[in-house]
Amino acid sequence: MPEKRAQIILEVAQVIGNQLEISELLGSLNRALTPIIHFDAIGIVILKGETVTFYSAHVEGVSRQRGESVESLVNRYASSIKVDPLPISYQSVTILSARS
Repeated sequence: MPEKRAQIILEVAQVIGNQLEISELLGSLNRALTPIIHFDAIGIVILKGETVTFYSAHVEGVSRQRGESVESLVNRYASSIKVDPLPISYQSVTILSARS
């Protein structure tokens, strides 16, 4: 098992070094990490004070259109699974913590 994890860590390092676009990087990270943890989405957020700004995201099985905002991507995904999307552009950290 330690060898498998070491291989995955090496893959993650290679993925990070080989991607120029953040959205491609997130998709590659999702695929590289799947053997040890599965998740449907991965993202990058910026925390500034009490505000969280969603910078980039990858949702497995949903192609992100060039220049598409994170909010638009999440809205399309939410629509495809027939749920109402959360407003994600800017959220207070305390609101996020209360939802967890």
